[in-house]
Amino acid sequence: MQGPGGYTSQSIREAWRKRIRQGLPWGRVAGSADTTEAAERTLAIAVRYALDPAGLADAVTRNTVLTQTDGTVVAMTVAFGAVLGMLVEGHKFDAAISAKLMARVKSGALPFHTVTSGNLQAPRPGAAEAPTAGRFPSPDALLTQSSIARAAHDPDVRIEPAWKVALVYGMPCAVYHQFPAAYYLAARFADDFESAVLHALNGGGQNLARTMLTGALVGAQVGLAGIPARFVKGLVDHAALLALAGRIGPGRVL
Repeated sequence: MQGPGGYTSQSIREAWRKRIRQGLPWGRVAGSADTTEAAERTLAIAVRYALDPAGLADAVTRNTVLTQTDGTVVAMTVAFGAVLGMLVEGHKFDAAISAKLMARVKSGALPFHTVTSGNLQAPRPGAAEAPTAGRFPSPDALLTQSSIARAAHDPDVRIEPAWKVALVYGMPCAVYHQFPAAYYLAARFADDFESAVLHALNGGGQNLARTMLTGALVGAQVGLAGIPARFVKGLVDHAALLALAGRIGPGRVL
C-alpha cells in the first residue's frame, strides 16, 4: 500500500506481488482487477498507432493483458484506445462515432465479434451468426460512446454542474464507472480542455484516473494549442515532456 496517496491501484499491486514476491514471469502476473491502469498506460500507445486501427488494437491488447485477465475489462480498455485513436485521426466525438467503430469491426480492423448486420440489425433467419469472429465476444464496448455523446449534446439531458457526472456513473475505480464519465465530459467539452479536466477532477472518487482519461480524449480533439499554457508550463521538466510527446504520434496531435 504505497504511492503518493498511500495507495496503489489493484492490478499493479497484484502484478507486483506476482513478479517481485513470487518471481513469476510476464504472462503469468495478470489478475482479475477491473481497474483502469491498463487504459492509463496505453494512452500513448493509442496515440502512437492512431492511424493504424488494427495495430492499435493489437498493441493495446497485448499491453493490457500483462495485468488484466477479465475479458470485459480488456474489451473496454481496447475500445477506449480505439476511440482515442479516432479522435487523434480527427473524427468528432458525436453520435456517429460508434457506427464508425463498428465499420472497423466489419472490416476486420477491430477484434470484436458481432452477430448483427447493417445498422445493428438481427441476422437473417438461417444466415451465419457472425461475419466477424473477434477476440472479444460482443461489440458492446464500442456502442456506449454514441449514446453518451447524444446525452451530452441533448438539451433535455443535463448534468449540472458537470462534475456530478461522477455521481451519475459512479465514483469507484472500475472501468465501467470511469470510462462513461470520461466519455461524457469529452463529448460535452470537446473544445474546452480546461472545463473537461476540472470537472473530471472535481467529481471526487477516483478523480485521478477520470481526469487522465478525460484529458487524453479532449487533448486529442483540441491539440496542444487548445490546452491552457499554464497547464503545460507548470509541469516539472515540461520542455522535456513536450519533446517526448512530439515523438509519439501524428503531428496534428501537437
